[in-house]
Amino acid sequence: MKTAAELIGNFKVEQTKSNHSHAKPTADTKQQWQATLRILYFFERLQTLYGQRYHATFGGAEQEAQAKKEWSPYIQQLNKRMIDHGFEQAKQLMIEGNKQYQWPNIPDMIRLCKPSLSQLGLITFAEAFNEACQHAHDPINHNWSHQAVYLAGKQVGWYSLRCDSHLASVKKQFEYAYHQLCNRLLAGESIEDGVHLALTQNNKSTSAELQTLAKQQQQMVEQGINPKGGRAEFLRNWKQLSSH
Repeated sequence: MKTAAELIGNFKVEQTKSNHSHAKPTADTKQQWQATLRILYFFERLQTLYGQRYHATFGGAEQEAQAKKEWSPYIQQLNKRMIDHGFEQAKQLMIEGNKQYQWPNIPDMIRLCKPSLSQLGLITFAEAFNEACQHAHDPINHNWSHQAVYLAGKQVGWYSLRCDSHLASVKKQFEYAYHQLCNRLLAGESIEDGVHLALTQNNKSTSAELQTLAKQQQQMVEQGINPKGGRAEFLRNWKQLSSH
């Protein structure tokens, strides 16, 4: 059986031939190859990790091919970094004597390859929404629990989170944005590009915008409101004004 590395080499040769013949590989072809390579890499690592136990479990080539076909839709959702992460976890569990991982088990392995939100340092939606609302008044200087919370807040809009967080539509927008970012992270993707773009946009604030912000903060001070107090203090003062 050819290794994933050998197939990658063959694919590059085929691409070179196609380029010389002025025929470009289609996006579908590339995706199919990438999916195939992920499956082969997964089973390669499984075989390396378990050795004779792998052969005892899957028997001949026919049984191995059936297992690949059966589980390919799930393995295709993984990338190399996720697979490596899962197998490193499996090795640690085997060292600790966890009997569940003493023999190759494909669904258990796939589960290990998919990190949980807590493993990635992500908080729940409710916690993320609360953090975004509490610090929407000064998002740049706040030490965010995770970049995903900041980016979700940036996408929804800090003004909406400051003033309209009670609206179901705002909460729904934040939930969608945060879950999209979490899904990207769970899939092994990076969101660094979004952080860089958001910071770049923030750094492009005009002097007029900064002057407006300074004026608003000065008005808050004159009204007895601490500009750094956040949403909680804003609501508290609003209630006091409404009661008069």
